[in-house]
Amino acid sequence: MVDLELRKMGIVASGSTVIDAIAILNDGEEKKAKAEDLVIIDNRNGNRIMAVCRTAVGSNENLRAAGFSPGIAYARLGKHPSTAKEYYAFTLDVLGDISGGKLEQNKTVIAPSSDVLLFEQEDNPMRHLGSPMQLSIGDILDWEIEERKNRRVMIVKKLE
Repeated sequence: MVDLELRKMGIVASGSTVIDAIAILNDGEEKKAKAEDLVIIDNRNGNRIMAVCRTAVGSNENLRAAGFSPGIAYARLGKHPSTAKEYYAFTLDVLGDISGGKLEQNKTVIAPSSDVLLFEQEDNPMRHLGSPMQLSIGDILDWEIEERKNRRVMIVKKLE
């Protein structure tokens, strides 16, 4: 299920649900991934989930302020402790399941250690949403409400 066009930015941490997850970033991704970036979770439970990066957190066990440690002693001296126990993570808010070629409600729990794939600037996330018009983010659209078989439907048109 891996999409080779997208860059792997990390994996899902423990504690994920059907509506959110935490992604532990690969080394160096803290400099590239940003809040509000779109990602695909390649769920080990069999589906693909589109999500958005929200809150980022950086953590270093050597700098926990809850108690005294050698890292705190280094910090007091104006020095930097080891980064061996340092990691970065993003909370991910699920937008929906895109396995069926369109965006639907995700009803499958997200498995820990599932790959998290990041959309690059040139990637088109709209191709995963089942649009027959091949829309891109930033396209200018027009729309109208039309009556069809006793129900109202929204007709979307791409402006050329």
